[in-house]
Amino acid sequence: MSDKPKPPARSSSSTASSAGGRVARKPKPTGVLSKIKIIDVLRYVILLIRDLIGGSSWLGSDPKDYVKRLLGVVWPKFTAAMGSPEGVGRGEIFAMLMLSVLRTYLMDTSSTVVRMLTKSVYEKNMDLFFTIGKRALSFALFGAFINAAISYCRERLVVLWRQKLTQEIHRKYFATMNYYYIGTTKKPKAIPDADSTIIREVTSTSTRLVTLVALLIKSLPPIVWFTYKLAAGHGITHAMIPHIYLLLAYEIAQRIFPKNIGILWRSQKAAEGGYHKATKRIQTHSEAIAALDGTETEAAILSNSYKKVTGAAQDLNKASSLHDLVFKVFYTYGCRSWIQSFILYPVLKRTDAATLGGLVSDTSHSSELMIEMLVGNGNLLTLHATAQHMYPSARSLCTLFDTLDELTTQHSHAAVHSLKEAKHIEFKNVNVYTPSGNMLVRDLSFDVTEGNCLLLTGHNGAGKSSIFRCLGGLWPIREGVISKPGANTDGLCADIFYLPQKPYNVLGTLEDQLTYPASGSVKIPRSKLIDLLKQVDLLHLLDDESTNNDDTTNWEERLSLGEQQRLAMARLFYHNPKYAILDECTSAVSQDVEKMLYEECFKRGITYITICHRPALKAYHSTNLHLKGEGSNGGWEVKKLPTPDLTGKSHEIALSTSLEKAGGKKRNPLPKRSFVSKLVQLLRIVLPGSTTKTVMLVASILCRTWMHEVSTVVTGKLLKAAVDRNKDAFVKYAALNAVQDIATAFLEVSVSYMQSSISIQWQDALAKHVQKLFMSNNAYYRIKNIDGRVADPEQRMTQEVQDLSNHLSAVLSKSIQPLANVLWISYRMRQIMSTEQLAPMYMYMMGVSAIVKYFMPDHDTLVRLEQKLEGQFAFVHNRLRNHSESIAFFGGGAREAEIADGYLERLVGQQKVARRKEGFFKALSLCFMKDVEDPSQMVSSSSIFTMFLQLQVALATGASPEVLNFIKHGTTQSIDSFGKLASLYEPLTKFGGASTRVCEMLDAFAQLTPVNEGAKDDRKITFSDVDIVTPTQRTIVSGINCEVNPGKSLLVTGPNGVGKTSFFRVLAGLWEAKGVTKPIGGVSLVPQKLYMVTGTLAAQVMYPKKDVKRTKAMEDAMTKCLDMVGIKRLVSRERKQVLELSKDVLQKLKPLKGDLEQGCRVQVQIDGTGVVLRGGNSACEAAVKLITEQGGEPVKVVENEAAGLDKVEQWEHVLSLGEQQRLGIARILYHSPAFAVLDECTDAVSVDVEKDLYTQINKNGTTCITISKRLALPEFHSQQLQLGTTVSPHWTLTDIDNSVDSDN
Repeated sequence: MSDKPKPPARSSSSTASSAGGRVARKPKPTGVLSKIKIIDVLRYVILLIRDLIGGSSWLGSDPKDYVKRLLGVVWPKFTAAMGSPEGVGRGEIFAMLMLSVLRTYLMDTSSTVVRMLTKSVYEKNMDLFFTIGKRALSFALFGAFINAAISYCRERLVVLWRQKLTQEIHRKYFATMNYYYIGTTKKPKAIPDADSTIIREVTSTSTRLVTLVALLIKSLPPIVWFTYKLAAGHGITHAMIPHIYLLLAYEIAQRIFPKNIGILWRSQKAAEGGYHKATKRIQTHSEAIAALDGTETEAAILSNSYKKVTGAAQDLNKASSLHDLVFKVFYTYGCRSWIQSFILYPVLKRTDAATLGGLVSDTSHSSELMIEMLVGNGNLLTLHATAQHMYPSARSLCTLFDTLDELTTQHSHAAVHSLKEAKHIEFKNVNVYTPSGNMLVRDLSFDVTEGNCLLLTGHNGAGKSSIFRCLGGLWPIREGVISKPGANTDGLCADIFYLPQKPYNVLGTLEDQLTYPASGSVKIPRSKLIDLLKQVDLLHLLDDESTNNDDTTNWEERLSLGEQQRLAMARLFYHNPKYAILDECTSAVSQDVEKMLYEECFKRGITYITICHRPALKAYHSTNLHLKGEGSNGGWEVKKLPTPDLTGKSHEIALSTSLEKAGGKKRNPLPKRSFVSKLVQLLRIVLPGSTTKTVMLVASILCRTWMHEVSTVVTGKLLKAAVDRNKDAFVKYAALNAVQDIATAFLEVSVSYMQSSISIQWQDALAKHVQKLFMSNNAYYRIKNIDGRVADPEQRMTQEVQDLSNHLSAVLSKSIQPLANVLWISYRMRQIMSTEQLAPMYMYMMGVSAIVKYFMPDHDTLVRLEQKLEGQFAFVHNRLRNHSESIAFFGGGAREAEIADGYLERLVGQQKVARRKEGFFKALSLCFMKDVEDPSQMVSSSSIFTMFLQLQVALATGASPEVLNFIKHGTTQSIDSFGKLASLYEPLTKFGGASTRVCEMLDAFAQLTPVNEGAKDDRKITFSDVDIVTPTQRTIVSGINCEVNPGKSLLVTGPNGVGKTSFFRVLAGLWEAKGVTKPIGGVSLVPQKLYMVTGTLAAQVMYPKKDVKRTKAMEDAMTKCLDMVGIKRLVSRERKQVLELSKDVLQKLKPLKGDLEQGCRVQVQIDGTGVVLRGGNSACEAAVKLITEQGGEPVKVVENEAAGLDKVEQWEHVLSLGEQQRLGIARILYHSPAFAVLDECTDAVSVDVEKDLYTQINKNGTTCITISKRLALPEFHSQQLQLGTTVSPHWTLTDIDNSVDSDN
């Protein structure tokens, strides 16, 4: 029977990272104990120690304790084998523990040494000083190594725990296609921004988890040891008084501390996340926004989103400043003043003839021991506060873990019942539903055997791709059974391959594009690689060996769509599966290439299922499954086709001239700015408007410097009064010392508050400047899609602008204070010391500065490399989210996990290198300077040098204790301040590294020139000999001549990739072209996938105009337009509820407003009498339930009605594609433009609905330019511009005979 302690009982279904079960939590104590705050701290620390000793099983015992659950994930198993992942971090924790014990011993020993040095100074004994000084110097150097080693272990542990947490998320994230399900599953389980959580939350949480452990390890040894030493030397009363004071101070402070810091911190993070999301949204939909002329509206949304960030930061700054004030008054300064009086009191009351040196050294020694005890106690209090403050971020990560576990269980069970293993593909009585529950296809039954190729047709939104989402296991099957090869694998197995219209190109080498989704270790023989590329005419890709072998190459940027589709064909031929799903995968290639694909599949024995719109492809198939779509109640039909003849030999591939006409515009590289140039550029942006605050900050810093001198003088007077046994003077200066300490606390908090305010203002100024450039001249579209030199503007203008502002304000704060100290103290010390006596101090400071600068690592390069790798890792996850469906179809989860882990490994490797270099530099710098972040009194080289100066002055002038005390504090502050100035090299170089990418973005914005939009005409659109050329100088179509007059609609046709949408890009002014004349009022656009702006239903109709105050006439017009397109029902789909609540409940709810809106997906408005909810029925019900729980009293619903046009939703997820397309037409009807481009925007509705929509547009007086793959609805058009014809110039313009029936 093992004696090993067992963890607390818990549900067997609960794990360290899963809250599957729930356990009974220990009841909190009641009565008097429940009111004592320190009891909570002691209980938490004791239980934390117990759980850390017990390991991960103990740490994960309470599923509601999110902090300990995460500790359970990262905490190492100390009995694990060497090199085992379970033991990661074990060495660092053990080293920190041993070093902390050693550090405590060294602090104790060095305190004795300092005591002897102090005695030698006051007794003016140079021989004793040098004898003890040698020993003290060895302790100082050893202490420097220990402090640097502890810091290095802590920073390295942050990196390792971040890696471990991320890898654990990756393990769950890539299991059973969870990366796809987590963004598409039903609310509230859906986490659409999981990539953001992985990238940002894990980093901050890992840092805080390490801080918890580091504080615990660092605190316990000095608390235990120095309490024992004080008790042994001065009695138990002397030892316990500091503890009692701190406990009493904590009880008082906890009742004054602001209680909403955690909520405010969470609000700030939510606001930052919203701003990041808004920026990414604009970048993702940049073409639609620019084409719709929605810049002004999107700029307002982005600005409002950032205002929330600024407001939240200011609120948090105020609360944090109040917290710091209470902390400094009750702990830092309040503690300092009474300790000095308490320690000096025995000197005042002495009756023996002890020497002055002995008295001062004894008091100094006792003071150091007390300070070390109090620092340890303070660390434990900080530990508890840190655990409380990180609760929201820990809960967010645990929610992600729980959701991933639930998705794994849910989809593993679902697949067992609905997917059956077979050698063929068969659907039997399958009802195809969307994840939201809308039925697309009813009772579908068909089979595909080897050699029997299927053509799947139907308009967009009918369910073609949805059928294969079910086949791949992406969507659950509620009724029916699907049989297929590889039923037990994720996605489509090796026997079924998928080729989408927009190919997915994995980040990696050229070989990786063909072997995907196989592991990156799989290699292709050179001869086979050449044959595959030759077959699809891509041999030229082998020319650039450096790019081909670079595993970070982004092939989507390097290749045209046609080249990507041909490379996807080569991938198909490499894998040679039994079945292939061809989802319009030949839309951007020539007919010769298309024919080659089908003949090669026939030759290789690949049975294919093709999704397409074009009847011409029937020649390659034996069966046609047609989905009837909207209005058919999920109807479908199967028709047999003539047996295809694919035995002929394929012709040589003739590339489509309209697509592959190469050009190549080499863009000028961005300028390389010097450090000074970057600093000046940024200061010009941030300084205007902050002058007053900056002057106030400098004045406060100068006042604080003066107050430090006052403190030094008062402390010296207090010492003198104690030595002279002057009780009245002692009481007077003890009181004055306490008063000036409180005043210093106020000054320091004021400085900190103003510094943070300036940082917020500078960030605000820089962010607004970037936003202005970003939203000017369609820069948000052109910077990435046309210019191309800045691939990640959304990353740079959000996180990196914030980091840069913090670096800039840190440089300001770390330079003004020490500079003021050095100048002022030097002036004051010059009054009591000669130049010869001060010279050694300045020589010491300059020598240290030179050494520090010489050995400082290249932070500029280190920061830039780390930021680059952080950006690449973020890009991998953002790309994974955007392509999750294609990856899931391929079953590429394992390969994507390999890629993500690879990028994480590179990032971690670079961080380890950076932390190692920084650790070495810190060890070196601490040999000469005291660690300004370490409040301990451990002996240092600078403190030894300070006492040497004291001794010199004492020997030369016979200075009094008061003067010697001033010299001690003045020299210490001067050396520390000079050390801070010397250490400015680090934040300056970090600032230089952080500023490089932001300044590059600013330069790229500045170099964007406005697009020449051509001439204006208020009557018609004219193309006169227009060449349509891509931003990379590929000529798509040459010499177009056409004219569109009012009432004479134009139909633009041709297969995908021949320039139809590019025709509109030129017309909209997105691409530059000569010879285009456009109407003065511009041209409206309705794309196939409508862009849905963030906001109300009314905002969707009014876009690109802002949803401002609306009149009843405007609302009636919008409702009428929605009725005309058949979706008036949307106006009453959501509800508005008014709740009547008491004032107490309202006060409780105000800080929770953001949580309610985010958690329940409702819009919340709180006023003086109640709460107004707007959202879906279930969302409102969930919000009412939560409000009842939080308020503790029943909720009275006084109004319950439809929210109408005011409802807010994520409309792109709520509406079907058909509803979105109808809404796009409603937008056109509401604005009544003279001309509108309809880019395949009615292919998700039935033919009858399509005709009705065009009829409404015609009645509205709008002339259409319709983009379509085929001749559709000729009765509504006067002429046809056909692109991609085989005969030069590859386009034709013909009049349309309106008597032609479009169905034929």
